[in-house]
Amino acid sequence: MRIDLFKILLSSLILAGIISCQQAIDLSPVYYKQGNELYDKGKFQEAIDKYTEAIEANSSNQNYYFNRGSAYFAIGNYEFAIKDYTHVLQLFPQNSVALKSRGSSYFNIGLNDRAIDDFSQALQINPRDTEALNNRAYVKTSIKDFTSAFEDYSRAIELDTTNSILYFNRGSVLDSLKQFEGAIENYTQALHISADNPQNFISRGLSLIQLGKNEEACEDFNSAFKIDSTAIVFLNKFCK
Repeated sequence: MRIDLFKILLSSLILAGIISCQQAIDLSPVYYKQGNELYDKGKFQEAIDKYTEAIEANSSNQNYYFNRGSAYFAIGNYEFAIKDYTHVLQLFPQNSVALKSRGSSYFNIGLNDRAIDDFSQALQINPRDTEALNNRAYVKTSIKDFTSAFEDYSRAIELDTTNSILYFNRGSVLDSLKQFEGAIENYTQALHISADNPQNFISRGLSLIQLGKNEEACEDFNSAFKIDSTAIVFLNKFCK
């Protein structure tokens, strides 16, 4: 039987070409899409596995690291989230969303100075970023830097006058500073924007209590109770 070396050589070249083509195909978008679908379903660990496959196939795409970091954040693995957000920033230092996400991760493990630094860097990129201002103020509140937190909330409100959370948070800071009249004004403004939030009524009611305005406070507690029955504890405590 004659061996046709030409055919053998040709077959080998074809096989090598097929393998080479398979290796050249970038499957990372497929894994990334699968990871996003799992993330949207709340299957965060499975999403992490898919994002990892995407990264192994293509380690230069910042979106893969960012989404895996967000999945780690969702399951409370903040250290791994920080590593992924840091990798994003190595690829794209001007990514303010990654800075804010890493800042939130630092805050959740008690690294408040690093959190503030990340939010501050995000504000250097976009000085009108109200989310970064709100988050930085929240961290400052947690370390009792109330005056600086008040300044951040005020600046954020100047940029966005329709955000009830900003007014509520500034009211909480004023409560901490024992400036109850100012706190009441902020809670009232929050209620003008979001009248269905029981916490706005409760917080205003507690500030009114501090000023000895118990009757008005009870009206607020009653309004909160109509929205959320758990507010009855305030009615029972202050309005018997």
